[in-house]
Amino acid sequence: MAVALDLYFACLALPALAEAKLPAFPSSWEDAKRAWRYLRVRREFAYAVARYRRASGLPRARAAVIAASIDAGLQNWRLSAGGRKPRVILCALLLAIPHATLAAADAHMKNLLERIEAGKLDLTPLAVSYDDLHPLHGGLVLTIHGTGKVEQRAVRQTPGRPKLVPREDLLKLVRLLIREQAWEQRVPERAARPDESTVRLAIRYGNDQTVIWEWYNDLEANRRIIQIRDLMQRIAWAAPGR
Repeated sequence: MAVALDLYFACLALPALAEAKLPAFPSSWEDAKRAWRYLRVRREFAYAVARYRRASGLPRARAAVIAASIDAGLQNWRLSAGGRKPRVILCALLLAIPHATLAAADAHMKNLLERIEAGKLDLTPLAVSYDDLHPLHGGLVLTIHGTGKVEQRAVRQTPGRPKLVPREDLLKLVRLLIREQAWEQRVPERAARPDESTVRLAIRYGNDQTVIWEWYNDLEANRRIIQIRDLMQRIAWAAPGR
């Protein structure tokens, strides 16, 4: 059943977008590995689009942001493989949602984080995820849960050794999220340029979620998501030699 669902979402349910077109049959082992990484991201995109189509209200808005962020990575892969630059951006074509809906989701996440900081809300349902994984170049997905548990996935890089994050460090992360208003998307949507990729930051609390993104090459200049990433790495990874 699970395999059938995968095939349906990945092959039949996707919109007809150039960046979602299946790659040519690989002619080498390296091409096969690249194609496999692309297909994994394409599968995530297919499920994000399916969630968008089946949701309404705030869940629909969150699914739209996630799908658009993944689509930017697919567009970049297509450009790096010699494809044409997309004429439209997925958000404008498929996932157009009222600004007021996104604003409501942002305000709700802001309220949740401020209540956590004030000690009025349980910390354990919280999860913060940093994701710069690229289908060609690899990267890191790092998630810190409100329980202190750390999950990570690294491709073509060596991450630190995860440890249990103490409550005081979790609250430090919450305060930084509030200071940087990390629920608010500030980078305008546009088509990816060749060899350009996005970085995503997701904040989840139970069934509520916000996702923001930046271009990877602009992280240092923006000094926003990169600050959050650096703090997450400091509190999630054990010191060398320990």
